[in-house]
Amino acid sequence: PRRACVVQSPRFEMTSNSPAPGCKARACAIRHVMHNLRSPLLSVLASASTLSELPGATTLADADVQSCIAIVHACAQVMEQTLDAMLDFEALEMGTLALCCEPFTVAELLAHVPTVFGDAARRAGVQLVVCAVPPLLLHREFVGDVRRLRQALHAGVHNALASAAVARPSAPVGSVTVSVDFGRERGDGLCALDVRVTDTGGGLSAD
Repeated sequence: PRRACVVQSPRFEMTSNSPAPGCKARACAIRHVMHNLRSPLLSVLASASTLSELPGATTLADADVQSCIAIVHACAQVMEQTLDAMLDFEALEMGTLALCCEPFTVAELLAHVPTVFGDAARRAGVQLVVCAVPPLLLHREFVGDVRRLRQALHAGVHNALASAAVARPSAPVGSVTVSVDFGRERGDGLCALDVRVTDTGGGLSAD
């Protein structure tokens, strides 16, 4: 059975210039959907284009067809989770967001990154690199809300692609790298998971 971990959000204090909590939640939900649906939609469109260009005698067993089916399936899952997450913003403002903590592997966390963002990276002229999972992490399970962790990871990759797409003299071809390693160890025998998304973009200015 799943274990529910309730996270209390910061108190929201109303002022004369503050929007109503419901309006704020709706605005956040709209930004979230616009931000997170673009990449999987581009991948679905690219897969549809690939399928339309295959010879008429192509069967479902063809490797290209199976690859497109896998991409569409993965993107559909991501889009479904994005729409489900729209309710999270209201729960955050109410302080009642419940995290579904369950065991997951690093491979499950990273599984959708290449399929969801591969086409967006190619269109932007950016090299997307998902590093191999370290051997010590391959079969180890971590506990957390993998759906929301994946949402945070995908948001980071999306932002990194946008940053890396801007050419710089030191990096004419942008790149985004996703890597996972052991994080800080704790005294109770547990350790954190260190997930990193790095890009060749210019980052924030010193100002």
